[in-house]
Amino acid sequence: MLLLALDTSANLCSAAVFDSANNRFVGRKSDDIGRGHAERLMGLLQELLDDGQLVYEDIGRIAVTIGPGSFTGIRVGIAAARGLAFGLDVPVVGIGVLDAIAFQHRQVHHDGPIVVAMDAKRDEIFLQVFDGGSSSGPANVAIADIAANMPLSTCNIAGSAADIVAAQSGRTDIHIISRQSAADIDAVAGLASHNRDWNEKPKPLYLRKADAKPQLDFAVAYKAVSSKQENGRF
Repeated sequence: MLLLALDTSANLCSAAVFDSANNRFVGRKSDDIGRGHAERLMGLLQELLDDGQLVYEDIGRIAVTIGPGSFTGIRVGIAAARGLAFGLDVPVVGIGVLDAIAFQHRQVHHDGPIVVAMDAKRDEIFLQVFDGGSSSGPANVAIADIAANMPLSTCNIAGSAADIVAAQSGRTDIHIISRQSAADIDAVAGLASHNRDWNEKPKPLYLRKADAKPQLDFAVAYKAVSSKQENGRF
């Protein structure tokens, strides 16, 4: 069974094909593009398949990151994954970015809690605590409230906000293991291959509202048009 994993949630546009039957990667591709995932993703996927001498019909499952991350990037990835899954008639699953990062580091750091913290800007972070088989659930946390959301025991921390958390918590028993700003595509595929629930279609995981707002100040007031005006007579 070949699994196609996609990640467009951050600056990277990434994809990988994982052979779950033989526990090996057929190929992977990643471009650090910042923006423009919609323009790059399908071309990157075609390059990935061509490198592995594959066609889309060889894919048996699809996984895609659902956030938190870039509003636009997340929507691009999910739309592509769901469209491909529909066209190929294969299952598709959503993978949380923080879950994938925790899964990546759990392969090395087997004991103790892993805290994943991503910089959300505006004095906030996206934070999730993974302790064994349990999780706190992803949350949008103000920097001033970091200490109250940390586990009491010694822990490892990963993510782009690792230094912020370590400094704000004021603790010496926190070990930074990563400062990555995106999920590792291998971890996305690996976590998806362990997933047993392929029934729910992926949906964006947004931990706060979009920055863009309608420009209501520019709305034009409605004015009734008389029959004379319609006919060009004023």
